[in-house]
Amino acid sequence: MKTTMKSVLLLFASLLPLVLAGCAIQSPLDLSAVDSSATPEQVRDDFENYRGRNVNWGGLVVSRNGVEEAQPLLEILSYPLRSPGNPAENNRPTGLFLFSYGGSQDLSSYQPGRFVTVVGEIAELVSGDGPGIPPLPMIKGDKAYIWGNTFNNDYSRADFGLGLGYRY
Repeated sequence: MKTTMKSVLLLFASLLPLVLAGCAIQSPLDLSAVDSSATPEQVRDDFENYRGRNVNWGGLVVSRNGVEEAQPLLEILSYPLRSPGNPAENNRPTGLFLFSYGGSQDLSSYQPGRFVTVVGEIAELVSGDGPGIPPLPMIKGDKAYIWGNTFNNDYSRADFGLGLGYRY
């Protein structure tokens, strides 16, 4: 009987890492060729150094223009990204940026108040709409992902798990 129990425990201990690895959340976007260290503030302050780099940014959609047109434009308040690629909205924002979308996906659900992650190339600095408003970096790309939650102070979340893990 003791041998059987040891065998079961050994089998469980050897399979546990595989089960936990299978539960890991992966980013929904291909991030193999992106510079994840650049922030919109850094790009605005030293644009020529960052021009042409591919970045993975995410945050809260502030406004959208031309969604029905061929090149929709989203204005996004950037937040640092967690490991699965979703914006860490409890952290300090890292600046505003524009995302010019050139893909075929329908962006009608990309409404203000939704969290998104995008991948694209740093293309230009667009001057602000009024005096004293700094220019915004624009990235152009065809990869965008909308997350299931929205920004709402009354929004409550329930997290379920095995009691192991950590949040940042």
